[in-house]
Amino acid sequence: AATAVLGMIRLQLAGLRRLRIVLKFAGGVVITCVLTAMSVKTGNADQFTHWVTQVLTLKILPILCLITGGGVLRNEIRNATMEYLWTRPVRKVHLVLGAYVAAVMVVWIQVTVLTLATHATGLYRDVPDVFAALPTLLLTQLACILAFTAISLALGVITSRFMAVGVLYGFLVEAGVSQMPTNLKFLAVTPHALGMLASSDPTATGGLLGGLTGSLVIAAAALGVAMLVFTRRQYDVGGSREA
Repeated sequence: AATAVLGMIRLQLAGLRRLRIVLKFAGGVVITCVLTAMSVKTGNADQFTHWVTQVLTLKILPILCLITGGGVLRNEIRNATMEYLWTRPVRKVHLVLGAYVAAVMVVWIQVTVLTLATHATGLYRDVPDVFAALPTLLLTQLACILAFTAISLALGVITSRFMAVGVLYGFLVEAGVSQMPTNLKFLAVTPHALGMLASSDPTATGGLLGGLTGSLVIAAAALGVAMLVFTRRQYDVGGSREA
């Protein structure tokens, strides 16, 4: 298991060091800062809160999870870099676990940088107490990353069209089911995230603990699905199709 986890982490973190990826992400950070400055009026805390929760955490973060988590296994198989791990004495379950941990780390790094850059922009816009809710926000984002990455990983091993299916999932579940006035809404990640964000105290055990627990349950269920599907399918190294 350790071999698979470390192998996938090396593959993913090595990609972050490529100049093209660094420049692309740097451009994304600059764009995010510019959009934040344009969307938040000077000293307007409500606008800043809406931006970091509804846009950064509930829109941009899931997209990053879908891109990274959905392609973490499929891209390595297509590029034949997975062949290194195929030849090692590891099980497919361990490969899924390694891919999940690696994808979570990559997205967490990206989202944390974007969040800090956004708060720096908020400080520039004279938003009062701009860093007051940062601990709660970072914890909420981690919970969202764990859940959305697991869902994206499951979609990635199920279908090569995981991007389209992921967008459809977002509309139907995160934007649809999450709005239902019943307990069915907790099948989505969004209500759990909003419950955590509503807690002003990062050490509170109410909405914060409940939201974290709900997110972890969703993450575990999705990861279980990914492991089940991946272990039952045969993948051709260097190809994108599965048997």
